[in-house]
Amino acid sequence: MLTGNLNSGMALNQSIKKNISKKDNVIEREVVIAVRNLVCREIVTLDPKNSVKKKIIDGPITGTKDIKVTPLAANKTLVDVQWDIIVRGFFGLFRGRIKKHISQGTRDALDRISTTVT
Repeated sequence: MLTGNLNSGMALNQSIKKNISKKDNVIEREVVIAVRNLVCREIVTLDPKNSVKKKIIDGPITGTKDIKVTPLAANKTLVDVQWDIIVRGFFGLFRGRIKKHISQGTRDALDRISTTVT
């Protein structure tokens, strides 16, 4: 079984500033991201053992991050991470660097999961 810490956002180097609301498996929260310690607002929807869907609704970065977990065989699981983001405002000038940072952070997080599980 794959579990995670919802208060950790490895790929964006983010930390929870505050949870705004929680109802069932949906959490709305503010997070501080590494990009100059700016605040983004996001809605996280949990589907235990299947997926985590994050919708970033306000801040210098908006868009989605979907994590899908698919069992393949005994002790083997596919973890698929898809980002679809827009870098807004002034930070659009650094779009390439930010997307590269997010991509590398995602790869590093998946490598850590793989290393921990094996």
